[in-house]
Amino acid sequence: MSTTFPTTAETRDDAPDVPNVPNLGGVRDLETWINWITDAVIALQAKVGADSSAVATSLDNLVADMTPKFTRFVASGAWTKKTGCTIVIVECMGGGGGGGGGEGRASGVLRIGGGAGGAGGRGKVVYDAAQLGGTETITIAAASAGGAGGATADGSNGAVGGNVTFGSTQTGWGGGGGVGGTGTDAGGGGGGGTASAGSGITGGNPAGMTGVNASGGAGPDGSNDTDGGAGEWGGGAGGAAKASSTATSLAGGSSMFSGGGGGGGGGVAANDTERAGGAGGASKSYAAGGGGGGGAAGSSNAGTAGTAGTDDYGGSGGGGGGGTDDATGGIGGAGAAPAGAGGGGGGGDATGGAGGAGAIGEIRVWEW
Repeated sequence: MSTTFPTTAETRDDAPDVPNVPNLGGVRDLETWINWITDAVIALQAKVGADSSAVATSLDNLVADMTPKFTRFVASGAWTKKTGCTIVIVECMGGGGGGGGGEGRASGVLRIGGGAGGAGGRGKVVYDAAQLGGTETITIAAASAGGAGGATADGSNGAVGGNVTFGSTQTGWGGGGGVGGTGTDAGGGGGGGTASAGSGITGGNPAGMTGVNASGGAGPDGSNDTDGGAGEWGGGAGGAAKASSTATSLAGGSSMFSGGGGGGGGGVAANDTERAGGAGGASKSYAAGGGGGGGAAGSSNAGTAGTAGTDDYGGSGGGGGGGTDDATGGIGGAGAAPAGAGGGGGGGDATGGAGGAGAIGEIRVWEW
């Protein structure tokens, strides 16, 4: 014989002096049962003369302790452990590196754009809550600056992306800064990994194969004709700025879960042919590009800034500034938070464009 269980809220009165007892045969959500228990305890305490409001307050506190808690940190501060929690998950994303500044020289001379910054890496650790203190210090480094464009000189390197730290137990590593334009191909910064930061054109550890790093996207050397390497949990590498042999500087590498690298800055050939900047890398992707667009050749066209991360993924990288023969080179686009890297500045007439800033990282904490 089959039994049909009710699917709507029903009540019965077979418990004396406790009104509206939920039918145990039905399917109930947690909130329904908590509300019923609260009412039942209040009724019981009223019968024996106890302070029912104190009982209700205690139950409310118990329910609050049972509710999972999520906190996002985008600035330095302190984390306080939730009362009664047993499991804590901490996720750290490092900041993106700044793009290198473009080279500035007179017309008739090769002027190279700046290499782009590499994106910050992302790592997640599950803790027994007892391993952590009652409070832990949260440190979020400031956004990394792009390199200045050269004034009848080489461009400056972009700053390395800032690390983020959760107490003394966990670090999210920043991406490498892009190399300033110097008359030869300028390398993009390496992407931050889960075990170390990007450094120069080298991706953070653990290292993978050339051009692609299983954790941090490996930055391409300036002499390579390849886009920035891709990462999975590590950040995408910055695109290199190319000399006259390539019409457009290289695109930034993407990352499946962290931020995208910036696009290389466009240069100007010795015959005064202007070059466009490369596109920044994206998140939720292995393919290079897809982030901020590179600035068009000529007229000091700036690279487009990256787009902020959605669905808790990293931000995309900024595009490289366009090369300009008769004016200042285009400015590199800024990387988007969290972890996106700045694009390289474009080469210019007398003055190169500044590299784009890298975005800050962030820390996320879940408690049960």
